[in-house]
Amino acid sequence: MVISTLPVTANGDPFANAGLRFQGDNVWVFGPNVYQSHDEGRTWLKTLRGPILALEPYKGEVWAVTGCEAEYTAGCTPRLLVSAVAGNTWSIASPQPRFALSVAAGAAPFVVMERAPYGVAFVAQNIVPPPTQPGGDAVSTQGQLLFTSNNLGRSWEPLPAPCAGIQSIRSVDGVHVWILCAAPCCTGNWVKSLWTSADGGRVWSERSGTDPIEKGSIPFGGSAGALTVTTAGVGVFGGSSAGGIWRSTDSGTTWQATWDDDCIMGGDAVSDIWFATALDGWALTSNSSDPQCPSFLRSTNGGVTWSGLSPPF
Repeated sequence: MVISTLPVTANGDPFANAGLRFQGDNVWVFGPNVYQSHDEGRTWLKTLRGPILALEPYKGEVWAVTGCEAEYTAGCTPRLLVSAVAGNTWSIASPQPRFALSVAAGAAPFVVMERAPYGVAFVAQNIVPPPTQPGGDAVSTQGQLLFTSNNLGRSWEPLPAPCAGIQSIRSVDGVHVWILCAAPCCTGNWVKSLWTSADGGRVWSERSGTDPIEKGSIPFGGSAGALTVTTAGVGVFGGSSAGGIWRSTDSGTTWQATWDDDCIMGGDAVSDIWFATALDGWALTSNSSDPQCPSFLRSTNGGVTWSGLSPPF
């Protein structure tokens, strides 16, 4: 995969908090809208109006979840749309996961999605802001919905959510599932927890968290998101406000920083991480006040090290 350039907004500014996915020659940049390329990023077409809450390709099909244009109002119900990977048109999927209305003004519906092998999919929705956690406990499931499909979206069933504030769901085989959660705490700090399941999400076990006594391995500073699982037992996630990029090789029990330079200390947010193989991955950053800070990172060793790509990224 060689991405020649990334699209920009109408006023020429790079996307903030954007996501990136690719499959073969097809590339999607999503967030405010969906911009798609079928020639490895040489040319782009806007194919879907946003906001786009989540997007995931699998084999010949790509799914996207749209929100409301008035994003921060109560009463917004997300919708799941579907398109051919090589196509430019979208249709409403049927049936829909049982998305709920956001029940609090100021709470945009936050949705994350995973498309695992063998037709398995997971969708999570936060319908209220995750409750503030003053200590190390992020087990509350207030306002958190979780669904799965085992037949390419032809039917959906609810699953028990292990915690509130689900930021990412990942699975390499549709059976072993990782969930990363985060809830605000105090002055830029977030209580985080990593949960795994070995039965497709029906029973969960907490692997690590920010509690310094019981499961203290995930950093306390900054938010968390953009989790990816490159191979069984190896995971990488990114955060913001000094969160950086962190990597685990023991199924999420312990984590080590692999990118925490001055740009992160200045407030860069790692908005997305995506690996094409177990070794080749990319990360998007945003909100940098320093033009020398990279907005596009590359790893060729499974997230052990990262390098910033030169302009036009």
